[in-house]
Amino acid sequence: FVQNSNLFSDASDGTALVQELTDYLLPETPSTDRFDYFLNEVFLDNLSLLDWYYSWNGYLNSNDPTAVRIPLETLFTTLLSSQEVQCM
Repeated sequence: FVQNSNLFSDASDGTALVQELTDYLLPETPSTDRFDYFLNEVFLDNLSLLDWYYSWNGYLNSNDPTAVRIPLETLFTTLLSSQEVQCM
């Protein structure tokens, strides 16, 4: 979905990816603290944005989704079960 949906301007940019996904899935823009939670704790699991960049590009080069599957699935699951979605 991330690679082929044309929803994401640059999937290797973790901040842009999370921003574009929250814009797409959530009815309202999350607060800065909430966005930082989705980005840093949920998606990056407290790793750096550079780690995501290298993981995404490694996936594109190898077509092995192992390194990107878990952060993406965790982010999707957390967003879809978040209080922001439950209040819709």
